[in-house]
Amino acid sequence: MWKVVLIDDDERVLRGLKMIIPWEELECQWIGQARDGVEGVQLVKETKPDVIMTDIYMPVKNGLDMIEELQEWGYDGQVIVLSGYNDFEYARKALRLQINDYLSKPASRETIRTVFRQTIARLEEKKQEDQMEREWLESMMTDAMRINWALIREGNSHSSGALSRANVTDRFLTSNQHLQDSIKQADEKTAIKLIRTIYEVVENEPYHEQTAIQLGIQLWTIITYSLYEIGIRLDDLSLSDDDIYNRLSHYQSWNESVQLFEGIVGEVCQSQQWDENLKHRQLVEQMLESIQQRLNENITLSDLAEELFISRNYLGRIFRKVVGESFKDYLLRIRMEKAKKMIYEGSYLIYEISEKVGYTNPAYFSSAFKKYSGQTPTELIQKRARIK
Repeated sequence: MWKVVLIDDDERVLRGLKMIIPWEELECQWIGQARDGVEGVQLVKETKPDVIMTDIYMPVKNGLDMIEELQEWGYDGQVIVLSGYNDFEYARKALRLQINDYLSKPASRETIRTVFRQTIARLEEKKQEDQMEREWLESMMTDAMRINWALIREGNSHSSGALSRANVTDRFLTSNQHLQDSIKQADEKTAIKLIRTIYEVVENEPYHEQTAIQLGIQLWTIITYSLYEIGIRLDDLSLSDDDIYNRLSHYQSWNESVQLFEGIVGEVCQSQQWDENLKHRQLVEQMLESIQQRLNENITLSDLAEELFISRNYLGRIFRKVVGESFKDYLLRIRMEKAKKMIYEGSYLIYEISEKVGYTNPAYFSSAFKKYSGQTPTELIQKRARIK
């Protein structure tokens, strides 16, 4: 069962969410709730949930500050923000914190349920990927150690540093995810420490070339996989599989292998590619700010590309990579969520809402709104009137 906590200072919202979320369908369980960010931090640390659904504006500590503290602590689960505040600074901080979903209050039952289904789907996918990765690593390590085990132990039956296949495999599997994370974050110090930890298991054993090559290739695979996930190509770093194999083939000690991978990690973490990724994120933040300021205009990706002196297709790829959805989908979602908020405020006519979210034709706006939310603006207004 996937564990979920709800954090909001409004008791009615907490009660409503517990009724709306399809717990049994998604194999989720509610394991607790909190009324402010300080309580939320304590709750998450105690229960370690898979999903956090939180408000932003709460007493004592707001939701985004809470999430930032939890991420620094090590929380890496799914986060859904449900907030009545459509503030760009909040949205920008949410982007920096890589919040999984950002919903504006009031959100419809179906919207909340849809978001939860998508969230659980991501968790299921990650669970499957983690299992496949572990099986791959176990298979890779088992094959390598089966081939070389007798050789690495040869002439070492009296060694006090009794090396076991289980020790090497466990150390490798334990360090793998941490090593991937440190490389993705350009944390050179932690990555080097983890590499040394892996080699500690064999450093007191007689050096064996084939085993060193196998272990080195496995480490290289993890490094390349990590870089691939964040969009950095090895070609850009002047490193190749052949270079790694050739160097490993000429070494005569475990220490040489350690130094090789320490150097690789240093080159990777200090690469200009990290600066490039930072520039991409800053570029997207400029786009988000422009969208917020010009939501009533017929803004297009081509317009922004011209303003930023970058090709339309390339800008579209950068935007999808950073935000997690296409420019078109993001713009539609922001416009429709603002329209819903304006409808619930009850101070605007449909044509006024249409203009404020960038639609000059109210009929076209109504059609787009129904396609997005499942009901027309008029139907939503009538529904709001009945609730009142």
